[in-house]
Amino acid sequence: MTDRTETMPTSATTMRGAPAVRIDRDPFLDLRTHMDRLFDGVFGSMMPFGEPFGWPRLGRVEPMPRVDVSETPEALTIKAELPGMDETDVELTLNDGVLTLKGEKKAEKEEKDKDHHLIERSYGTISRSFRLPDTVDPEKVTAGFDKGVLTVTLPKTGDRKPKVRRIGITGTGPA
Repeated sequence: MTDRTETMPTSATTMRGAPAVRIDRDPFLDLRTHMDRLFDGVFGSMMPFGEPFGWPRLGRVEPMPRVDVSETPEALTIKAELPGMDETDVELTLNDGVLTLKGEKKAEKEEKDKDHHLIERSYGTISRSFRLPDTVDPEKVTAGFDKGVLTVTLPKTGDRKPKVRRIGITGTGPA
């Protein structure tokens, strides 16, 4: 049996310049960033109402809410973090075995008298969908909202079991 132990560098000279974490670079993302900078430099002052050619900025991609999915013998539970929203901002639908969560965080009224030094809070829409297993009873799904967390409980049916059917294979080609 061979020992497959890897050794870590021990001296400061071998560690100098090494990244703390591995960063996988996407060459297409790099190209897009360079193209954005080029267009910003050339067309930036001429585009007061948006991005050149309607391209969205990379930082404005529609976010997906963070979720926890857990399962017990009786039910599946999905908990979604929706900070800054309340239950009136959220829509939950179930269609053909797909649970879809949509929400919108609306911008607060702008205060004209304040000089803002930094604005990092985000506003906009979120969306996330989940394909549910056949064992979920769609008529008994419930949802609750408390302190920015949406909890969806998806009870299982007791009688539905995945049906397995053996399919015979013939040697004469397609049937």
